[in-house]
Amino acid sequence: MALVIVGMMLGRTRMRNQTPVTAKPLAIGSTPAEAAAAAPLRLPSKGQPDPEVQSVFEAVYAGKAWGEFGNGSGLGSDLYYTVTTRSVLQQLIEELDVNSLVDCPCGAMAWMPTLLQEVAVTRPGFRYLGFDVARQVIEQNKAAFVDKKHWQFGALDMSSQAVPAKGFDLALTRDALQHLSCTRVVASLKNLAFSGVAHLLVGSYNSSAQQLAAVGGMAAINLKLPPYSLPPVRLLNEQTPDGKLLYLYSASNLQKQDFEGMAARCPP
Repeated sequence: MALVIVGMMLGRTRMRNQTPVTAKPLAIGSTPAEAAAAAPLRLPSKGQPDPEVQSVFEAVYAGKAWGEFGNGSGLGSDLYYTVTTRSVLQQLIEELDVNSLVDCPCGAMAWMPTLLQEVAVTRPGFRYLGFDVARQVIEQNKAAFVDKKHWQFGALDMSSQAVPAKGFDLALTRDALQHLSCTRVVASLKNLAFSGVAHLLVGSYNSSAQQLAAVGGMAAINLKLPPYSLPPVRLLNEQTPDGKLLYLYSASNLQKQDFEGMAARCPP
């Protein structure tokens, strides 16, 4: 197995000439089911954010390490960069009859509001739940979208905390795993698989050799290759300059994976 260790500090896409980042230690419905779905978000008490992960990504936003693109989330989160992304997501939502989405990490919400507004045309009750480990980003999102009764936000580190998404149809983690270390990628996949969603849509690349990142770095990981070895049910091509793909998985199938063995195969 060929492993390429990548430690470049880039934005949430494969970008060049970025400033390096130094790692530091819903509306209430008329039925009980609708009311429960729209209740204020209660994060799980089990597990705490990883201090390294939290400090690194909070520093990214505080220091504008990824520039102004995507409201600070990086070029890959800019509105023009996600034209095809939004199109393929909207098609998948219709095809799978998705009525609720968990977005982890949600970042600074540069392009997602446009998608949600497009989806709401045919699905007016569509529910959205956005998580991010950067607390200041979550507070900004809460303030900016306080009038969106079907949208909720919460601070969460999916690599170390359970993801409370029971009753949601689809979990999206588009720009996260390529910025995490191998064992944290495995932990994130496990937490998402057991979050309560039916489907997972995960950002990946078609690299011929596996790439691994440090926390806050950037690697064009390929989930089909070891140590993950997770061929998707379906592949969606975002048609971005960096060749970003979205891998669709069934949560029930992912739950059968040996995540402990997968983590053990990660290089030290």
